[in-house]
Amino acid sequence: MSAVTFFESMTAAMVLHGNCYAEIKWGGDGQPKQLELRHPETVFVEVIDDDIAYRVSNPNSVLLPENMLHVPGIGGDGIQGWSVISYAQQSLGAALAGLRRLG
Repeated sequence: MSAVTFFESMTAAMVLHGNCYAEIKWGGDGQPKQLELRHPETVFVEVIDDDIAYRVSNPNSVLLPENMLHVPGIGGDGIQGWSVISYAQQSLGAALAGLRRLG
């Protein structure tokens, strides 16, 4: 995958799902060698005693933050971002509800 395709995929995941994830694969020299995209629906963020872990299904694994590139979208709770699409949908719904009250 080219760098452009990687960044497009990450951006699409962030816009559609609110978060994008890529697992960091480390080389023997301690340097990052590869980033593997993980679909946002297969990654679950767990907070235990102020520590974060990423539970990934397919393949099943638990990753520490140093092994995951996580870019949250806008808003959220500081850990998970909001989907721009879902946020827009809620905003439009609230606007329509307001218009119904006026009419």
